Amino acid sequence: MRKRWICLIFLGLLLFAFPAAAEQTEAPDAWTVLIYMCGSDLESKYSYGTANLEEIATVEAPKSTVRDELEGISNVLEAAASQNRKVNILIETGGTKEWHAQKLGMNVRTDLLQDWEYQPATVTATGSFALRRGKPLASMADPDTLTDFIRWGKENYPAEKYMLVLWDHGGGSATGILIDELFNGEYMTLDLLNKALRDGGIHFEAVLFDACLMANIETACAIRDHANWMIASEEVVAGKGTAFGEWLQELIYVPICDGRMLGRWICDTAMIKYADTEDDQAQALLTWSVINLDKIDRMAEYFDMFFKTQGILYAQYPQVLASFANAGHFSGGFGSGQENMYDFGGILFDPVFRTAASAEMQMVLQENLAETVDYCVRGSGRSAARGISFCYATNFTPERLDIYARNCPSANYLAILDAISAWEAPDWVYDKVDKIPEPADENTYRVTIEKKIWEQNGSPAFSVTSGRTNVSTVLYKLYQKDELTGEIIRLGKIPVYYDTEADIYGRSV
Repeated sequence: MRKRWICLIFLGLLLFAFPAAAEQTEAPDAWTVLIYMCGSDLESKYSYGTANLEEIATVEAPKSTVRDELEGISNVLEAAASQNRKVNILIETGGTKEWHAQKLGMNVRTDLLQDWEYQPATVTATGSFALRRGKPLASMADPDTLTDFIRWGKENYPAEKYMLVLWDHGGGSATGILIDELFNGEYMTLDLLNKALRDGGIHFEAVLFDACLMANIETACAIRDHANWMIASEEVVAGKGTAFGEWLQELIYVPICDGRMLGRWICDTAMIKYADTEDDQAQALLTWSVINLDKIDRMAEYFDMFFKTQGILYAQYPQVLASFANAGHFSGGFGSGQENMYDFGGILFDPVFRTAASAEMQMVLQENLAETVDYCVRGSGRSAARGISFCYATNFTPERLDIYARNCPSANYLAILDAISAWEAPDWVYDKVDKIPEPADENTYRVTIEKKIWEQNGSPAFSVTSGRTNVSTVLYKLYQKDELTGEIIRLGKIPVYYDTEADIYGRSV
């Protein structure tokens, strides 16, 4: 009897000593990648969305045969193999009038939003897209639509790390991203993007903007509380975007990576993708960067300090500020020019700025730029791009400045924009900074012109007869009067060039 009790006690001790064995569960998936694909005209007109889906369809699951043969040779290999857990690849489709993905076995509808899971190819099966959910049509520019996709992915595909890919048009700091052509071209501004990510409830390891002009300070500030790393381009992105197949394949083989390394793969594979094509423009204008969002708070602080200095210049030395403004417009503009996106590093290295800033400020700003932009690749036509831009909003309409003010990280910058334009900054700006006083001498800013004919080609032009140093950008409109009907015909609104010899601004229509 005593032996029986001893055995029962011993068995109880064993169960107490190893409780975890009974509760042991599988390790969570390594990554869940959420690709929010708003097709827009990029898909309906050019099939660029389908092209990226075709790249994704080449991604394969890890093959274990080589690892099996090498088992026991290296502890490092064994450790890496044990970490090679699942990477979930999810895609939400919508936002376009027509899809062209039938050849991939996908019945992508335009009257629904659809969520797909890509199942990588194996030794015995080709890769395939499985429809996991359909839901009523809604604008993909609506933050609630993005929030719903994020929550669905988190609930159904939990993982250690999450990545969000925003695929569509991008318009820089004042416009935002995601233009839905099914809802009158609605787009998502940065403050709405911030809301969508906040409500989604995921802290992402990485956010990739597969869209134009989004590697900027304002976008980084908008998402800084929701991600560790941001991957984006300062410049216009070529239609076929990043090399989805290459960087997703790398992630599947090495899922122990972090967002920093993943970002570097995205940058490098994009450069290789276009180097292997005959698209010279895409090669030349390519820019991609990896931005450390842990450093963006400090950059925003220095960004504000930078414009505080400019406000002092405006109040005391307007001619210096005018020269600086002129330098700003030539510091490395991106896109069509209407977005007013300029390379922040380009201004920091400009000689005009260096005359107006102390050596200490120059050092601090340049060090912070180097810390914030962890990695950057660029083509031959953008060799001076340093990885992050900002919006030079000095010629925006009041309506556009109202939007930009919701996303600008610098109250001092907004105070300058208030001082030099017809726009009025919101009250909260002057809860943080002082209002810049009006200039004592308005003639300092007055510009007079004289109409002329450009001698080179006889086109209409004009000469700036005074105040030329205060002019950084000139636009003009041309009209023609029909002598028979009296109708006034607008010929266009065009930028103008400066002819240093003739002292004439002009450009033929």
